[in-house]
Amino acid sequence: MPISTSLNRKIRPMDETDADWICEMLGNLQVTHFLQFIPIDRKQFLEKHASYLKLNQASAPLGAFVLECDGRRAGYAFLRTFEWEDEFRGVTEIGYLIDPQFWNKGIASELSVFLMKRAGKERVLAMIDDRHEVSKKVIRKMGFSKIVASKKYPGNSIWERPLSSS
Repeated sequence: MPISTSLNRKIRPMDETDADWICEMLGNLQVTHFLQFIPIDRKQFLEKHASYLKLNQASAPLGAFVLECDGRRAGYAFLRTFEWEDEFRGVTEIGYLIDPQFWNKGIASELSVFLMKRAGKERVLAMIDDRHEVSKKVIRKMGFSKIVASKKYPGNSIWERPLSSS
């Protein structure tokens, strides 16, 4: 059952049927080039997928979602508890990965808009590689601004959408 639809796109909760696709996405170096953590084997891929499924059992706004375009998985996104830097533990984090076949089609923006509505007025963070201009553009459109360089992951920055944004 879709949560959100537009044109030939629908956003739905991630489920067990997405496991192989998630493994494929996380195994694609073109997709994971800017990520801090890249699973190295199928067991780690499946553990990552399981962690996303647990988000859908957590209380809102946390969750993991897949955007389908014309019936094909185009990307996924999540809201989870930020875990990368001690001073921000417990704050909600947004993240997304888009299948390269769907790059430059507004998928990341559509998923981000959906998740920001889901987050409501909560403070939300994003960890972004400083070289990833496309992701910075998407997150700026959502009202985020860069607040600090990551201490744990040099070359990455933490971005924030303050409480007052809607």
